[in-house]
Amino acid sequence: MFIIGIFGFISSGKTTVSKWFAEQGADVLNVDRLAKQLYQEKKVMTIIKKVFPSVFTTDGQSISINKLRKHCLSSPTELLRLNQIVHPLIKAKVKKWIVAPHPGKSFLVIDAQILFVAGLMEFTNHNFYIKTDLEKIRLRLATQKTQFSDKQIKLLLATQITDLINIQKTTKNFDVIENNNDLDFLFAQLKKNFNSLLPFTK
Repeated sequence: MFIIGIFGFISSGKTTVSKWFAEQGADVLNVDRLAKQLYQEKKVMTIIKKVFPSVFTTDGQSISINKLRKHCLSSPTELLRLNQIVHPLIKAKVKKWIVAPHPGKSFLVIDAQILFVAGLMEFTNHNFYIKTDLEKIRLRLATQKTQFSDKQIKLLLATQITDLINIQKTTKNFDVIENNNDLDFLFAQLKKNFNSLLPFTK
C-alpha cells in the first residue's frame, strides 16, 4: 500500500493536512497520539522512571506529559536521552500499524513531526513538508495552555531546524506545502500535489 509521510514543525498544520488526506480515503496514523499511548505502557513507564523519575505524577503511577516535555526541553542532552529511548519503540509501533489490515482504505498517511529523526521515512513512498512561518509558530507556542517558556521554545525550534537541515541533505523525496495563508490556499496545494500521486494509491 502507498504510504505518505507528513512532517513539519510543531503547530505547523500537520493535523489539518492529515484530516484532508483522511477525506481522500487515507488511514492516518498520528504519531503524537501514538507516543502518548506508549507512555502509558508499564514497560515504557519502568524505563522512563529509571532515567527521568521527576516526570511522574504525584502518586508515581503515571507519566505527566507536561512534566516530561518541560524536563526534556530543559537541555539538548535531556531531549536526546528521551529520543534514544522512545524513537525505536515508536518505529516498532508504526511498523506494526503499517502491516495491519486497513479495510476500505486506499493509502496510508503517517503524521509525524519526528518522521525523519525516528527513521519513519524508511516506510514512506512520498512525503510532504508543511512549511509555516517560524514567528507564527513561536507565537502559537507562547500562548498555548502548556505554557512553554521562551527557553523551551527556542530549544524546540532549534532542534527542529537542525532536523529539517538534515532532511534536506539526505532526501529530495518530499514536496513543500506552504501553510502561511488561508485553508483554501493550503487545500489547493494539497490537491495539486496529491493528484500526481493518485495512480499509486489505487
